[in-house]
Amino acid sequence: MDGLGVALLVGMFSGYAVVDQPAQPIMTLGTDYFAPRTEDRQIHTVNLAMFVREKKFASIPLTLRLGGMYSHAWGNITQLEGEWADGTLHEVQLDSPGNGIGPVTEASLRLWQGEGRWQPSLSADVLTGVLIYDRRFPAGGDYYNGTFQGGLSLSFTLSPQDSVSIGYRAMHTSNGQGLKPENPGLNANGISIRWTGKW
Repeated sequence: MDGLGVALLVGMFSGYAVVDQPAQPIMTLGTDYFAPRTEDRQIHTVNLAMFVREKKFASIPLTLRLGGMYSHAWGNITQLEGEWADGTLHEVQLDSPGNGIGPVTEASLRLWQGEGRWQPSLSADVLTGVLIYDRRFPAGGDYYNGTFQGGLSLSFTLSPQDSVSIGYRAMHTSNGQGLKPENPGLNANGISIRWTGKW
């Protein structure tokens, strides 16, 4: 996660804290599946997320949710090892499974509001957080990573208390140590599904 990612991470968590609207208890359960975007990062990811508090801005249709995420990844990456100067530079393929867990915050900006049950609403969504892994992930990286997701979703109202959404997202995961072997960042695309219940 680069400087922009860190700023977004701090901004979203800080934004949740300073919004003057009261936090509402919710139960949002979600899952994501991300497929690799590049040949040298053949890593698939499944996330399970749970959000338990949300705040809404009074002046704009923006909602911030606070929760946690578990991430399970499997696959491999291709890295360069050796030195170009002495002719030992070569590619190696490394297995790169990993399991991570940590706090996340998610923002949803309503772009279009559907009228009535089963009329879809369109939102722009952003998720960011910090995950601690059970090994260096991706291979050659570190035990921690910042994660970022962004995309669009359609949500459907099931009842006054329940709604579901499905969306398309891009994901970036890295440890923020710059463009070097110690930070083998991961980029992927996938789908996100959420169910929200309120009381």
